[in-house]
Amino acid sequence: MKTGKHLEGEAKYWDRFEEQSSRYGIPIWVDYQKADTKEIPFINFSTNPVVDKLYLGKVKDLVIKKAGVGKILDLGCGAGWLSLELARKGGKVIGIDISKKRIEIAKKYAKKEGIKIDYLVGDIEDCSWESNNTYDAIINWNSFHHTKDPQKILASVRKSLKKNGIFISWDHLGDNFIVKVASKFASIIPGYYKLKVKSLGSVHSEGEGIADLRITKEVVSPIMKVTEYKEYFIFVHLIPSLYKFLLVRMRLPIPIFLLKLILPFLLWLDAILAMVVPDNKNYAFLIAKKIKNG
Repeated sequence: MKTGKHLEGEAKYWDRFEEQSSRYGIPIWVDYQKADTKEIPFINFSTNPVVDKLYLGKVKDLVIKKAGVGKILDLGCGAGWLSLELARKGGKVIGIDISKKRIEIAKKYAKKEGIKIDYLVGDIEDCSWESNNTYDAIINWNSFHHTKDPQKILASVRKSLKKNGIFISWDHLGDNFIVKVASKFASIIPGYYKLKVKSLGSVHSEGEGIADLRITKEVVSPIMKVTEYKEYFIFVHLIPSLYKFLLVRMRLPIPIFLLKLILPFLLWLDAILAMVVPDNKNYAFLIAKKIKNG
């Protein structure tokens, strides 16, 4: 595996991430169904599986449903939650990630569950996984914005899909102004990121947001037929982070039923804002089909 400096740093960051978080049980990024970690203290986003399903469950379930049960490639699979769900449905899954530790955890967990998945350590950007007309579905779950040249990866995705094979993507488009303001505010709260930096060495991995472009309809449509596309304003994911800060750091006993009441309204508001403030969306869901070979 050939890596540049930023990729070596990226691999080390996620290796350490898994080494630290694996002490707390089964995280949501290992098993979507059986996660039991509650809140992992050094991570700033909510790691409670109940909270995760409240605001990301519909998107995750949609990706799982749309992927089908054929031969599937999970690019940037992390510790394997999505590969695991697809294999549980009957898919023949290959998962690739740059972190040796994440792949090690994914392999051990799949074996424990009695599920066959081919996991590989590799740099998805070198496209060594490319295989002409091979896959029924290829998936990017929040990984391509960690690569320098997503367009190069997309070209290999197209080559690797069978005719009428699909590419499914959920990825970060960049922070909108609300997220930027919230991040700036968080950075001035004494000790907000202290535990994360102590545990991982930095607030973000070296590859966070490094992409020269993001996966949008305009980027994908020249090479594949986009069949479904939706952009999200998504400031709602700040609420679980705020909930975690108040619960874990400030030790305020906030009942989770309040989130269950608030989040559906905020998801509705999020959809409204996505329509009225079109230049400030920060996530996109996309499905594209390869309509001919070659």
